This record gives sequence, C-alpha cells and structure tokens, in this order.
Amino acid sequence: MGLSKKQRAQKKRENAMKALKKEGNAAVAETEEKVVTMEVEEKTLSRFVELLADLNREVVEMLKTGDLSLLYDMNDTVAEMYAIQSVNKDELYVGIEEQAQAIYQNFNGLVALTQEVGEAWSEENSAKAQAFLRNIFEANVAIVVAYGLAE
Repeated sequence: MGLSKKQRAQKKRENAMKALKKEGNAAVAETEEKVVTMEVEEKTLSRFVELLADLNREVVEMLKTGDLSLLYDMNDTVAEMYAIQSVNKDELYVGIEEQAQAIYQNFNGLVALTQEVGEAWSEENSAKAQAFLRNIFEANVAIVVAYGLAE
C-alpha cells in the first residue's frame, strides 16, 4: 500500500526542507571560508603596509647616515615585500606593480653598486647610491598614496 496524498505532500515538504538546510549549510561554510580568506588578506595587507613603513624608515636613515649596514635590514624588508606582492593577484597589489618594481630594481642597483665599489666610495658613487635611495623612497611614497594612507 502506498502513501496517501497527504503523506506524499508531507514527505515532499520534508525533502525540500532537508535540501534547503543542506544548501544553507553550504552557504554558511562558504561564507565562513570567505571571512577567513578576508582576515588572511587583511593581515597580509597590514603586514605589507608595515613593511612599507619599515622601508621608509630604513631609506631615510641610510640617506642621513650613509650606514651601509642598513642594507641587510632593507634586504629583509624588500624580500618580504616581494614575497607578498609578487604572488598576490588582488588589485591592491597588481595596481602597485610599477612602483614595486621600481623599489626592487633600485634596491638591486644599490646592492650591485655597493658590491662593485666596496670600500672605495667616491662622490660620484655616493651620488648614485643617493639616487637609488631617492627612487626607492619616491616609489614607496607613491604606494602609500595609492593605498590612501597619505596625500
């Protein structure tokens, strides 16, 4: 003997409710995943902004003092910035590609110059180093402005 019309309707409602609940759980899981992803992205962006501040401080200090030992700190900062920016496809990082490349290239130029010159710094080499540092500083400021952190 089969189900009555009323029982079939009840069964249909129950199945529909189960399907809705299953979809709702999937939506909740998807939302939770998005929230976690957003939190990670926010922490990554926050770290990138910290690195911009660190680089700014290091460049200014190096321009003031000429202390080449700051290159080690700058190297760590630039390497971490590159690790974040180069693999991230978010518009926040893609939109600063040109300025980021200016930082990386000028830093590499500065390192190459210091390796080439060694201890024999002339006024000309000093001027080249300062130009690399100013270019890094300007690109750094351009990123900060692009992020709306300064005018």
